[in-house]
Amino acid sequence: MKQIAIAFLLILTAFTTLAQGDYAVLASTDTLYGKVTLLMPENTTERITLTTEEQEYTFAANQLLEVKKDDDYYKGVRFGDKYRLMKRLTKGYLTLFEYRYDDSFHFGAQYLLKANGDGMEVPNIAFRSNMSKFLETECPGFAQKVANKAYKRSEVVQLVKDFNNSCTDRQPTPLDPAKSNDSLYDLATLLVDIQKRQASGEKIPAYMIQALESYADQDVNKALKGLIDNLKTSR
Repeated sequence: MKQIAIAFLLILTAFTTLAQGDYAVLASTDTLYGKVTLLMPENTTERITLTTEEQEYTFAANQLLEVKKDDDYYKGVRFGDKYRLMKRLTKGYLTLFEYRYDDSFHFGAQYLLKANGDGMEVPNIAFRSNMSKFLETECPGFAQKVANKAYKRSEVVQLVKDFNNSCTDRQPTPLDPAKSNDSLYDLATLLVDIQKRQASGEKIPAYMIQALESYADQDVNKALKGLIDNLKTSR
């Protein structure tokens, strides 16, 4: 618990700041604060403007790790032939996003992204068979449940939540930091979640420990290495 508290305090200031107002976390890991405006999608990319007291900046989706606008969070995700700015609906090893078609400002189409970087557009045709194939590697039993009509297309949010709650502790694929594009906000949120789980005596899911390992490998925080060893010992 002491190591959890130390790691948490090291980034508490950044976490508190990020929780206030609009911001954009850039690929360089720099964070800018100001009024965020989402622009119409273009053929080759999607962009935002961020206006501070001094000037207005424009960023493409491939320059953005995370964007907060009002109460919504967005992430630059490569899908098809371009990076798109996707709105996050759920969090976990499997994350559900909404994105826009090229000629629309409306977020409605849905995309699934695993923490290892694998992704798939949520299918409308053959929903159950395509979803079960996508989830089979991490959790064959859950994939079979999907194939057996446990969920309808309209229940995809609940499907994602149930998958993250029941299957991610068994997922075998290590996180790939080059694909996952996790931001400082994600790290802060992850540590808060781990702290709450340990305080209540819950088991720490394997994907959370792997996420910490991906940060430690990037030397984001050397204190994480001791924390990871402690978590593995307590599992």
